[in-house]
Amino acid sequence: MTLPQAVTRYAAQLHAGHTGGHAIDSPLGAWLLVALAAPAAPPGSPAAAELEAALGMPAAEAGALAARLLGDPHPAVTAAAAAWTAPEVQTPALRRWAEGLPAGAPHTPVVPTQAQVDAWADEATGGQIPRFPLEVTPATLLLIATALATDVRWREPLRPAPAAELGPDAPLARDRTQVLTAAWDSDHAVVRARRSGVAALVAHPSTTGLLVVSLAAAPDVAPADVLADAHELAVTLARDPDSLDRVDAFELPLADGPVVGVTERVAQLPVPETHAVQHQAFLPAWRAESRHDLLELQWPGVPAAVVALADLLRDQPDPPPLEAEAVQAAVGSFTREGFRAAAITAIGVRAAGMPWHQEGLLREVTLRFGHPHAVVAVAVDETGGPWHGLPVFSAWVARSREVGAD
Repeated sequence: MTLPQAVTRYAAQLHAGHTGGHAIDSPLGAWLLVALAAPAAPPGSPAAAELEAALGMPAAEAGALAARLLGDPHPAVTAAAAAWTAPEVQTPALRRWAEGLPAGAPHTPVVPTQAQVDAWADEATGGQIPRFPLEVTPATLLLIATALATDVRWREPLRPAPAAELGPDAPLARDRTQVLTAAWDSDHAVVRARRSGVAALVAHPSTTGLLVVSLAAAPDVAPADVLADAHELAVTLARDPDSLDRVDAFELPLADGPVVGVTERVAQLPVPETHAVQHQAFLPAWRAESRHDLLELQWPGVPAAVVALADLLRDQPDPPPLEAEAVQAAVGSFTREGFRAAAITAIGVRAAGMPWHQEGLLREVTLRFGHPHAVVAVAVDETGGPWHGLPVFSAWVARSREVGAD
């Protein structure tokens, strides 16, 4: 099984219970996390079998592919991973697992502070996810995370169009005046999808090699089926676009449906053509932000990964009781100019029942910059180079703008 096939299969399992709520996620981010955790499970154990079933391949093969992805990222995708463990739990089993992690997933035998792990999340996602999705406490014994991020621009910006073009009863047109219409260099097609049947597809090429595929099926098709088909079709378009099962426009009935509308008229065509097809697509701009509890949702392989990682910490006399969390935070936006998205997938294991809050005195200080004030930007170079401490920009702020204004 190829890696695209394995991740597509993983995505189909992950989305099997999707009910259609507005959300974004990264199956690849979760697959990478499971692949990095898989060697923690003893060969032949139930956890190892569950992990390999979720990954779609042997753990060693998945680990090698994960190392390759992290070591040679795509120009349009930032990929990062890291593991941290508390110094008091450096068991032989944990050390063996940590030594096997790839260079792209460095292990640090010290648990970071919340500020440090937040800084890691912010840097790994280009500022799209500024806070790590798990809380670090004195009880934290192990953290492992993957991060994926992209920020691409379309080769040709999408054009605005009246929201009414989405149809009179389209939910995504409500309370909107404008939507987007796809650029001419986008791939427009009516396709036969394996689960969704006849569906509308638009693939948007970016300037840096990322292809963003939108797929719309009949309103009564299950969201999980449309998601699974979209994954398969995206892989097909990227690897073998000629094998896409496109529907000839002249095979479609003349009708104005909620997803595909077909009309016909007499027009002037260049000689010797006697018939022609013209596609146009209308899509909403959107933004999504999601947080997924991977244990509650039973994402494939994640419960087994948690068991395997927790067992590494139990390989010592009188091990503490443990509890774990597994989450994914994801954000994404589809705009006239391009596509941005990021996801952090993380597992955390901590000592159970350990108190980490206590009462104390808190003094709160509020600083208000409500009057004209100065701002100076200064360069910092920890190596002490010529830019270190050099003021680069300065401003006197005497006028403000609405938050979110362009």
